[in-house]
Amino acid sequence: MFTNIEKKLKGIAVAELICGIVIAIASLTVMEDGLPVAPAVLLVSLISPWFIYAFAELLENTKKICRTLEIVFAENIFKAAERQKQLEKAKKREIQEKWEKAAQYAPYWAKDSEAVNSRKPDRT
Repeated sequence: MFTNIEKKLKGIAVAELICGIVIAIASLTVMEDGLPVAPAVLLVSLISPWFIYAFAELLENTKKICRTLEIVFAENIFKAAERQKQLEKAKKREIQEKWEKAAQYAPYWAKDSEAVNSRKPDRT
């Protein structure tokens, strides 16, 4: 239902234009009886399909532009994704190195707190 919607909208616009013209011609024949709705019906039947058709054209052109941009920038998108992966790996390595460096000093802090405090100079 929602695939190729622009083609369906164009078809609806054409069908509405044909039906509107038929209704306008029918109302022109009735206008002799004093009903001045024919010009309004004719105007609406000609203008509303233009808007529907124009909207369908916008949808179609937007899809074409999107496809073109995907093709043109696919390589750039792939390169950006690769750079992002490399940055994430570098960040993980950096964090891992920090943890390993912190692990080297772990035995010092794991010592008895009295022994650590005895090494501090007196501030009296």
